[in-house]
Amino acid sequence: MLTFCYFFFNYAEEKAAEYKLQQEAEAQKLDKAE
Repeated sequence: MLTFCYFFFNYAEEKAAEYKLQQEAEAQKLDKAE
């Protein structure tokens, strides 16, 4: 069970980092469009 929790949090953190990068990329695109 502990292994599952560890894996889940690791996965969630990766997804959060990916999402953050995507958001930043989108923001930069909007900046360039103006």
